[in-house]
Amino acid sequence: MPDYGKIIQKSIETTKKFKWLWVYGLGLAATAGGSSLSNFGNLSDSFKGDTKTNLFVDWAGKVSPQTWSLLALGVVISLLVGIAISWVISTWLNGSLIAGLKLAHQDKQTTLKITSPLGIAKIKDLIVLGIIEFVLFLAILIGFGVGGIILATVLAAAARNFVPLVAIFAVLAFFFFVIQFGLTKVLAQRAVVLDNLSPWEGWTKSWRLALSNYFPSILMGIINTVSGTAFGCVTNIVLLLVLAIPGAIFVVPMISNIDKFQLSAYWVNILVLVILLIAFGLANLFIRALTVVFSASNWNLWFEQISKKGEIK
Repeated sequence: MPDYGKIIQKSIETTKKFKWLWVYGLGLAATAGGSSLSNFGNLSDSFKGDTKTNLFVDWAGKVSPQTWSLLALGVVISLLVGIAISWVISTWLNGSLIAGLKLAHQDKQTTLKITSPLGIAKIKDLIVLGIIEFVLFLAILIGFGVGGIILATVLAAAARNFVPLVAIFAVLAFFFFVIQFGLTKVLAQRAVVLDNLSPWEGWTKSWRLALSNYFPSILMGIINTVSGTAFGCVTNIVLLLVLAIPGAIFVVPMISNIDKFQLSAYWVNILVLVILLIAFGLANLFIRALTVVFSASNWNLWFEQISKKGEIK
């Protein structure tokens, strides 16, 4: 029986002790956070009858289609370059964190000078691994889709009574492969960085490890997610309570005098509220950074444990 408690305890100690790893956690927490687009659905209504808008429309109509095509191409290229740069940076951060955690678990130094080159050395392999994962996942989706259509067509014509049963089986099989794929993805990153395997070797080894340790790995993932989420929720609640007191001191006067509200009279209150919001955002980012390091440590230890178990067999 895997010792999950020992893994969690070791990760807590590692996260607390090796603070240089927080830098990678901060980077990964920041790059993983997406920003939602604003709703521009009614934007055009706001400018109806605007002279400046009409001038812009007239100017836009005079621009040649070739110029608009070049502009669109430039936007697409800029977007792709931005995505590529973001991918390389997050890959470097992830590789450096995984390699740094291995040193931390051996109680060795984990300074940026030591761990960063380890991550840089694995950027190419991890990117290739990501491409392999994408192609395989796409193939699985297409396979399930095509297979489902063919099977549904055959059953609809020959044995309609079995359609619900087959549909349930297909859904369960799909979820099995999705979970298996997710576990393999997490373990394969560690196989490439920790065992110095090629992307394909790392993937195939991790597939076997995930398959032979399917349910224990799922339990590890659940424990990892629940413990990380619980830590994040508790710390954020405490943070909100701490910031709510000074926030209320500056908000209450504005609300109580909302009928006579003047920006010049409450600019200090607004400034303090903005500062508090920024402080909450930064603190929340730091909390997520600790969770990232903690979670990565758990998976490192889990990979090492089931790898040794496989070698013994």
